[in-house]
Amino acid sequence: GKGQAQAPGKGQGKTPGKGQAQAPGKGQGKAQTQTFRSKILKSHQGAFHKTGSEAWSEAKVKTKKVFQTSSEWTAEGGVKRKKEKAAKVKNSADAGAYADNWEGWDETPKPALKKKKSKAEVVVDALDTEGRAYQLNKVVVNFANVGATFGKKVLGRAHPMPLFDWEGVRRCVMYLTGEKKKAVTGVIMENFSAPDNNSRDRRDLPADIKRMCDTSGGGIEEVPRVTGKNHSSVDDEVTIRCAYRRNCYFMDNDNYRDWLAQMHDDKIRTWINENQDFLQMRYFFDSDLGSFDVLEGNMPPWLLALKGKEEVTKTDLWTLSRKKR
Repeated sequence: GKGQAQAPGKGQGKTPGKGQAQAPGKGQGKAQTQTFRSKILKSHQGAFHKTGSEAWSEAKVKTKKVFQTSSEWTAEGGVKRKKEKAAKVKNSADAGAYADNWEGWDETPKPALKKKKSKAEVVVDALDTEGRAYQLNKVVVNFANVGATFGKKVLGRAHPMPLFDWEGVRRCVMYLTGEKKKAVTGVIMENFSAPDNNSRDRRDLPADIKRMCDTSGGGIEEVPRVTGKNHSSVDDEVTIRCAYRRNCYFMDNDNYRDWLAQMHDDKIRTWINENQDFLQMRYFFDSDLGSFDVLEGNMPPWLLALKGKEEVTKTDLWTLSRKKR
């Protein structure tokens, strides 16, 4: 009927006249381009009547066949264009998704991205006198010293009132584990109890403080209650010994002058004399805000680790690199 294709009649089969499609060859021009685009459009339009991955897969197959029959998409040209586009996104975040949609992608394994070092990590290649590497991600904290300092500076306590308050220890541990990303080992007398945040009653070690120490990779070291003048500062000794065994930082505002001279163990005495400037962390509480901070000084860690082998003046620090040279 009207609009249907008819059988070739008289006059048909001749060379196409003006305005008719011509056989492929010289002079194809816009006619072939339009036919090519029409085939692609039809292949996709046919897929719109379906849903899901089936329709998309069918459209891709039809499109591929059209490209294969076109003189504008040769095997050589196609691969070349694929490689050019792949090169542009080779290092982008979309490279993996792009590779899934193109054949000929270079599947050579890419080197793993280097993990950025945490701000808390300090690179020090020096070793102690026994040839041990420093474990600068750990710190041993004398809880008694921290808790008493908080009571005096922030809560305004004085003798004969008990100075220690667990809240000071809590703020210290939160800072070290959160801001500094340190594994905290707390040193405290066994069966010790004290007020918590100005409470009237005395309380044992709070569960949240113990949990923060444990989850950071550290823990709690309880000091035995021993008597005698020889053990009047046993918590200081345990703090030093724990730090020595771990070869790590230790926190206490005590200057340890007695231990620098009188520590009985020769190895530990040598260790603390050579490493005190480098490994002992000092701190303070803001009496108004109650905040906890670490006093880190103005000497780069790598220089402190040299134990005075390289002398520098205050003027040298103006231009001295903070990172190891």
